[in-house]
Amino acid sequence: MAINGIVNSINGLNNHIVNDINGLNNHIVNDINGLNNHTVNDINGLNNHIFNDINGLNNGIVNEINGLNNGIVNDINGLNNGIINDINGLNNGIVNDINGLNNGIVNDINGFKNGIVDVIYGIFVMPCMPILWPFFGIYMSFLMPFMALLMPFMALLMPFMALLMPFMALLMPFMALLMSFMALLMP
Repeated sequence: MAINGIVNSINGLNNHIVNDINGLNNHIVNDINGLNNHTVNDINGLNNHIFNDINGLNNGIVNEINGLNNGIVNDINGLNNGIINDINGLNNGIVNDINGLNNGIVNDINGFKNGIVDVIYGIFVMPCMPILWPFFGIYMSFLMPFMALLMPFMALLMPFMALLMPFMALLMPFMALLMSFMALLMP
């Protein structure tokens, strides 16, 4: 236990508590009615923290779990009134700014642009696809010799792929069950 202490200053600039348990950065900092009214908590040496500033410049919560960007940022009645949530290191988040500078929603799931970007893709990119396909074919024609060089290495993988086939066959009944449930969800 490196530092396990409390520092308290009331109605000053710094009204905070600092607590470090088991030599890790597991601490809380709290400043009330001052410049910074926030809480920071770091557990097990990871960036698992909460940041909260009330009636100050930043009224937000930031939470990062297990070293990934799994967080929420919320700023109310300030410049940015939004929520940002990133789970498992992917851009799976919502950004929302209400009555501020930006009032929008951006949602990116599993590292892809899934949301407003889909609308932009459908309106602007898809009509251009027939024009882009010839250029894509020319691009692929340059790649084919390099792909041919990879074929011997792919052939070396085939015996291992054959070993996987019995296990894949065992999964088929479960996949069929999933398909039936998916079919129920379709209506």
